[in-house]
Parts: sequence; C-alpha cells; structure tokens
Amino acid sequence: MRNLFKLHRHTSSIGMIIKGATIYHNGRFVTRDIEVAGGCIVRIGLSIEGEDAVDASSHVLIPGVRNRHMHASSVLIRGAPSGGGLDAWVRNWLWRFEETLSRKEAYYGALYSMCQMARAGITYFEEMHFHESDVMDACCDIGLRASLSEAIMDRQEWDDPLATLDTTMALARKARSSSLVDVKMGIVSIRMTSGELIDACVGAVNDHPDLFSGYHVHLNEVSLDAKISKEEYGALPAEVFHDKGVLGSSTTLAHCVHMHPREIELLASTKSTAVACIGSNLRLHSGTPPIQAMLQADVPLGMGIDSPAINDGYDLLSDVRIIGLIYGLDPTVLIPLLCGCGGLVEGMEADLAFINKAALFPWKDIATTVSYGANTGCIDHVMVNGRFIVWNKRVTTVDEERVARKAGAVAEKVWSRLECPE
Repeated sequence: MRNLFKLHRHTSSIGMIIKGATIYHNGRFVTRDIEVAGGCIVRIGLSIEGEDAVDASSHVLIPGVRNRHMHASSVLIRGAPSGGGLDAWVRNWLWRFEETLSRKEAYYGALYSMCQMARAGITYFEEMHFHESDVMDACCDIGLRASLSEAIMDRQEWDDPLATLDTTMALARKARSSSLVDVKMGIVSIRMTSGELIDACVGAVNDHPDLFSGYHVHLNEVSLDAKISKEEYGALPAEVFHDKGVLGSSTTLAHCVHMHPREIELLASTKSTAVACIGSNLRLHSGTPPIQAMLQADVPLGMGIDSPAINDGYDLLSDVRIIGLIYGLDPTVLIPLLCGCGGLVEGMEADLAFINKAALFPWKDIATTVSYGANTGCIDHVMVNGRFIVWNKRVTTVDEERVARKAGAVAEKVWSRLECPE
C-alpha cells in the first residue's frame, strides 16, 4: 500500500528563503523573510538573501494548525445519522464500523483524511483509533506529523479488542524509526477502560519511557462519565486519572465538556492539555467545554476535529471562529489555540500554513480576520518539516484523486456491512 501513491519522497529538508511574507511573530503580524534549513526556521529578519527563494508577499503565514484529537479513518462512515446523542451514535454506527474495520480500510480512510487535513493547513494531528501501524504508514506517505494512540479499552460491546497493550507496544517501537510520528498511550475513557487496564497502561509507560511521549484520553465528553466514575471510584474522572499518574504536561485530554471546578484545578496544576472539539460536541448535543474557566485557571488548551464523520469536515479555522463567537475571545487567545504557540520564532520546526492574503482584505486587522474570517479555502500552501506537502491547494506527496477513489471503494464495502438500526 505504501508505495502505491508516492509521487516523490520527502526524506530530508532543503534550505530556502521565504520572502516578504506577513507572518505571525511574537503575537502580532509583521512583514519578514524566513530562512528555512534542516526542517527548521533558522532565521527571521529583513532582506535575507539566498539562492532558493519563494515569493510569499501575497501570503500570510501562521504556524501549522494543530489538530489535537482525531479518529481519521472514521470518515468512512460520514453521513451516518447522528440523532440520539453520542452514545446512540457510537452504539448504532461507530462501534459496528470499528468492530470489523480492516487494516486496508484504516489506511485508506486515514490517508483520505490526511489529504483533507493537509489542505486545511493542519500540519500535526493527535490520533486515537485502531490499526494505527497502518495509519503511521499513511503519515509517512503524505508527510504529516502525528502523535498516534491505539484506543485501549475493555468495555466495548464486541468480543475481541482491536487495540491491546501488545499492539500499542509494537506501534511505539515502530515509531522510533520515524522523524514525524510519535506514540502516546491511548486510554479511551473512564467509562470504557477498567481501572485494572488503566493501571496496566500506566505501568507500560513507566517501564518504557523512551517509547511513549505521553497519554491521550477522552475526559468528560458526556455527564455520564462523572456519574460512573463516582459510582466506581468515589471520585471525579480527573481525580482518578491524577491518582493513577496519567495527568501531566504531556497528557492530552479530549473534550473536557462536563468539568467540575476541582478537575479544572487539577488540569491547571498538572499542565494537562484540554482539547475542545467544538464541532463534534455541538453536532451531538454533548455540550460545550468551560473554556473561559479553564483560561482563567491557566489550563493549556488545544482544538480537535474528533471524528470527521461527526464534525463533518476538517476546517479548524472555522471551528476557532465558533469558539470565538461562543466565548467572546480575541485573536491573542484564538490563534495560539489554533496553532499551539504564540507565533513563528527562530529554532521552531518549519511547519507553516500559507493563507492567501487577498482572502483577508483589507488587512486592517489581520489577526482578527484570520481568527474570524479565514477558512480552509484560504489556504494555498502548507509546509511540514521544511517541505511543501501542499502547493497551490494540491497535495504534492500523494495522488489525491487516486486516494479518493480507493477510499471511496473501501467506504462502499464498509457501508455494505452496516445495517440501518431499527
């Protein structure tokens, strides 16, 4: 599968000068040149000279968008009815899809999603699903950065788990050879993963700190999480994860909708990252996270697509606008929420999104226009690790049309297995 779509291979970064760009730097937009070498930004300044130059005077550059929570191959069931909320959608559609998901389907579904993410300016994503070894192959084929997690749980409604500690360990060992991909331990949730299995996951991370970059967990996506946690542990979900050693600065906590003030305090004190999946949570009527309270408590925040089957797309630029409208936030909050940092600086990885400047006319307040007026259609080029993986809105590393055809074919097979629930 891996060599089927290769147009050319991005194995190392070349040097180049990006000229005359309007860049997000130190929390504001300024006109600068950028020198890229070895996959990093090595210099930002005025009138930088070099042989290999790219004219970016018609573009606004922001750090690549970071999608902090994703289930990439689930795009294959986009269009499944969403009535009844999260649990109904999961039981009626998602689990039935996942129970019989093949490696081939996971690869093509994920690769299709990666093409769409790249074109949307996303240069990094955090994934939790199944057959992640094949998802890693897709990452290497297209050239996207990722942190991958097998979805570890033991309370699903099918007999044989698709993800186990053994598959997770194998994935983590495989990732050691990749410069773009790392692995986090994926604990599905307090409801879906028993205390014994959570302890085993923590033990594996503690025993092999060189293999794992952190944890990835669903936290308080629905109010039932807290109810079950109190019944089983006599504590809130975040308290349980804290007591078990899961919380920390390398931990990603997806959703964080139904948060108790005590849990917000724990996330702040441990510097665990709360990820808002505003599109999917609104779509499934799960609620909205207490972003204002978490900001006031200095909780690290990020954004996620969640499942493209229920978010309906890959446009985090539009999702950040929704967050801004709901919570009344300004660009000094929204752009770091979208990109994971305060701007482009020397020494950072050369992961960049090039926004067509004409789409932001009249440039009076570019920060506000990016935060509230940009969308996927504004993205012209995308760079990862110093290489353009999107140029003129086209993915350069794989044949998009062929990817779409292959993904369409496996989607037809998936849908042929799914029967409409009574």
